Amino acid sequence: MEGPYHIGVGVEDLEAAIADLEHLGMRFTPIQTRNKPMVGPNGPFDAELRFVYTIDGPPHFELVDAPEGSGLAPTVWHLGYWVKDLKAATKKMTDEGATVTLRYDSPDNEPSGFAYLTLPTGVTIELVDEIGRGKLQAMLGH
Repeated sequence: MEGPYHIGVGVEDLEAAIADLEHLGMRFTPIQTRNKPMVGPNGPFDAELRFVYTIDGPPHFELVDAPEGSGLAPTVWHLGYWVKDLKAATKKMTDEGATVTLRYDSPDNEPSGFAYLTLPTGVTIELVDEIGRGKLQAMLGH
């Protein structure tokens, strides 16, 4: 696995966080929105995920409008890693003691697109299917 390509920061107000950090010289992509069923520690739920990435990087900063009640904001939430085989990488990490804390819900009950895993030390990482790399590069203008 190569080094992290982003650092995810959970925020309670995405637009306010963007404005605060733009004053510090950070440049962001347009706000992205994803509506998909998700699975968290308390089971399945519907969520609208809203996020942006910094243009400059890697590593990029990802600001995520944390799902209500998730307890993920405000905090430095996770380190993001590209993986070639999301299911295999997730299985390897869970076999080594990590816990899947958030992922898209899927009919086969397997991770799809991404999976957040919390390591036994408490550090959270996001494994992201490499198939999405081109979309992110286009969003970043690369």
